[in-house]
Amino acid sequence: MVFILSGNDNQVHIFKESSSEHNYRELEGNNFFPEFSKTPSPVVWIDIVYLNNFARRVTSFVCECGYVKLLVVDVKCNKLIYNFSTRFGNYIPRVQIYLEKDKTDLQCRNEFIKCLADDKTDKTEDEEFILNLVVVNSILPAVMFHNVLKYGLSDYTTLPRLDNTTVLTSCEVADIDFDGEKELLIGNSAEEIMLLKRDKLGDWYLEEVKKISGPILGVKYIDMDGDGVKDLVIFSTKGVHILQHDTAQLQKTIDSKLENLLCGANLL
Repeated sequence: MVFILSGNDNQVHIFKESSSEHNYRELEGNNFFPEFSKTPSPVVWIDIVYLNNFARRVTSFVCECGYVKLLVVDVKCNKLIYNFSTRFGNYIPRVQIYLEKDKTDLQCRNEFIKCLADDKTDKTEDEEFILNLVVVNSILPAVMFHNVLKYGLSDYTTLPRLDNTTVLTSCEVADIDFDGEKELLIGNSAEEIMLLKRDKLGDWYLEEVKKISGPILGVKYIDMDGDGVKDLVIFSTKGVHILQHDTAQLQKTIDSKLENLLCGANLL
């Protein structure tokens, strides 16, 4: 495990623990992360996604000056495969790479059946992954770059926003209503969390706005108490807010998914 830290010297520093010396030492970044060359200004956010069982790494980072970069690295030979960049005219507080779709109930059922049958299949190739990149602009509307492995930063959509006077601060992508489609949560300075969903045509629209006591600093969807269900954690100037799912509705969703899996297992 390593720590990736940005500095005011316009560089990204890599630190790794030395088990023999019980301390941390800085590594030469280009030897392990060739994507982190010298940047035009200090880096404010880094997002990394691994593909093909850690064979490839997709990295995106943004600098104080609004410079956004997206790179794909072959981890085995430590070489850059793709290198895309663009520049926005103002501060970008957050970028996030995410898979457009998680596995559907049908795909999970098929994998469950193959597991029971001890059926070994080949690993999924990069071409089957659709990765999108969300860029949160502090002043202007957020931008969604589609299928960055195929189109780079050339295919994009401007996302809707509620008020042109607020400052956008953070975002999180998650399927919070368990419908199989990912939603986009964007926090702002007006003490609001905006929930964006996609319609049948694939266009994003504003579904709901939730008020939080204090301007939003960050949003994260993680399992806080280890029960297997993720919670929505919101960081604001007033503290930390944790929103949990309704247990009754959650139980119905779990029962439905288990029923689908068991129906598939009975076909064996």
